[in-house]
Amino acid sequence: MKKTLLVLLLACFICLMLSACSLLKQDAASLYKKETPLEAEIALPASIKANAVTEIKVTLHQNGEAVNNADYVHFEVWKQDGSAKRVMEVADKQGNGVYSIKKTLSSVVLPLSSRQP
Repeated sequence: MKKTLLVLLLACFICLMLSACSLLKQDAASLYKKETPLEAEIALPASIKANAVTEIKVTLHQNGEAVNNADYVHFEVWKQDGSAKRVMEVADKQGNGVYSIKKTLSSVVLPLSSRQP
């Protein structure tokens, strides 16, 4: 009899504890800081020539404002077939959310829309 009463009380206590977990506020997620994604707009020159210095720029925005204090911005340039080794290159800060690198490309592949049949 005592065992049955003890098991019953223990079961009631466990049910009470489990039901207390469901008393969390439904808006608990709103208490945490919400980050907005970083937006990147990449700008390439109108024409790119092989073995010539090319400047590649990116403009960073977050919440509609230019990001001038990025911890680090780097570029990774590789061949379309993936055969070139990939090296991260640190970008230069130009201001107003613009970061850039100057790169000499050994070969250039025309975009599909520019290729002649």
